[in-house]
Amino acid sequence: MKKLQFSQSGASLVMAVLGVILLLMPGTALTTVVQIIGAFLLLAAAAKLIGAYRDRRSEFDSRVLIGNGLIGVIAGIFLLFRPAAVVSIFPMLAGLLVLIFGIINLMNALECRRIDASVSGAVLVMPIITIILGAVLFFNPFSAASTLVRVIGCILIYNGITGIIIDSKH
Repeated sequence: MKKLQFSQSGASLVMAVLGVILLLMPGTALTTVVQIIGAFLLLAAAAKLIGAYRDRRSEFDSRVLIGNGLIGVIAGIFLLFRPAAVVSIFPMLAGLLVLIFGIINLMNALECRRIDASVSGAVLVMPIITIILGAVLFFNPFSAASTLVRVIGCILIYNGITGIIIDSKH
């Protein structure tokens, strides 16, 4: 039981430290995550190319594996050496999606209000807030990404400290 408790405390401590890193260095953390994904993608693609070379099933299978492997290598290299471009795209796409859903929700809320006048004003306010948040993500993606990473960092710190406190009570 003590070993399990120590393991949970250790995981909580790692989580809190990771949260501090995300909180203090959000840009570096995002870039590093993208580069790690790029490295894994590059390794997986290289393994696929090696497998295609070694296996040589049918001509079609080999071409598909080689094509997939080459695309993976190119994507992996791009993620490794141009992480900032990738980091800035994710929040922009997320912002666009949030913006679209906010507009759809506003249209639905207006339709509900038209059908039933007793619908609360909050039903209209929530989609407007969603539209504003989506616009912020879309038009200011890197700053929004940094803020999001910081929020995740705060959550990890909170969760890590909570885990350590709970473990210390056992």
